[in-house]
Amino acid sequence: MNAEDYHHELCAAARRGDHQGISRLLPFSNPQDKSSLALRIAAEEGYAECVRLLIPVSDPSAHMSQALQLAARGGHTECVKLLIPVCDPRANSGKALDNAVLSQNIECVAELLPVSDPNDSEGFPLIKAAQQGNLRLLDMLLPLTDPKHYNTAFFWAGSEGHLECLIRLRAFCDPKSNGSGALRMAAEEGHIDCVEFLLPLSDPAAHNFSALTEAAQNGNVECVKLIIPFALEGARQGVALPAAVRGENQECVEALLDLCQNTSQINEAVYWAADKGDESVLQLLLPRSDCEPTHKNRALVAAVVNQHTACARLLHPLCSRSQVLKILTRDHSRTHNEWMPLWDQLERERQRQRLNKVVGRLGSTKIQRKM
Repeated sequence: MNAEDYHHELCAAARRGDHQGISRLLPFSNPQDKSSLALRIAAEEGYAECVRLLIPVSDPSAHMSQALQLAARGGHTECVKLLIPVCDPRANSGKALDNAVLSQNIECVAELLPVSDPNDSEGFPLIKAAQQGNLRLLDMLLPLTDPKHYNTAFFWAGSEGHLECLIRLRAFCDPKSNGSGALRMAAEEGHIDCVEFLLPLSDPAAHNFSALTEAAQNGNVECVKLIIPFALEGARQGVALPAAVRGENQECVEALLDLCQNTSQINEAVYWAADKGDESVLQLLLPRSDCEPTHKNRALVAAVVNQHTACARLLHPLCSRSQVLKILTRDHSRTHNEWMPLWDQLERERQRQRLNKVVGRLGSTKIQRKM
């Protein structure tokens, strides 16, 4: 075998944790080939005995001390202990500590913290600990992390629904930071306990009542009901009503429709109900929308193009047929063959209804004459 073959065998032995095989191959191969690949493999796989054999004959600092970073990512505490003295833990913006936090290995983090700086990667370790909901890591990292990163950690704790982390971070954070982002994300994801905790501390009106809107769009009914008393002005403005219709959740629509005083938002909601084909919601909305035909024309176009027959039937008598057909022909000519059958069906039904009315009136006249 040539040198390359021996190195290939050395790496294979490292991958399977064969420290005896490594011992036999070391006299015939160069462990520093390919940036000490064999050491990096052994560290990644967590074979401490192999790492111990390879460290003296390799370059542990290769690839910005990647061997240490790989060991930390795998949560291999013994390998981390062996590599710390011969690597640079702060290399690659403190990637070793970042990886240890990602693996949620408390022992690895404890080994790396004294020789690392959590701020090397813009507070990533603390932020990730909050995102993972790991209170123990959070407590380890808080005293060592720059306070400017606390609000971001608070945001991610809310986003992932980790109430205990929110409570722990509250003393150090401003819940209104990032546009009350923690509340917005908790509402979007439906974390009811977090929303309940954050509401009195945050600004529900931030970003045009985005917490209410996100909760509505994602169908998080309980969150919507919790937020409404704190965002009555937004509910009256109807900012979340179209979002609730887009989210196809009738309970959210009902909760918001009763408070909405903004006809333009109701009109927008009518369009989305027609576009989604939600007949029951459309029936709720139509009596509350204004008589302006432009909005209903737009909604009927959406219903016809998307082949929502029931919604189209509801809207067809309320619209300007000539205007709708003009829009369909102008903007949807490429899909003419798809929507035209439904349009023809609606027109036939309209003609039939008109004929029935005429027949009914004629029949009524005959009866009156007989009387």
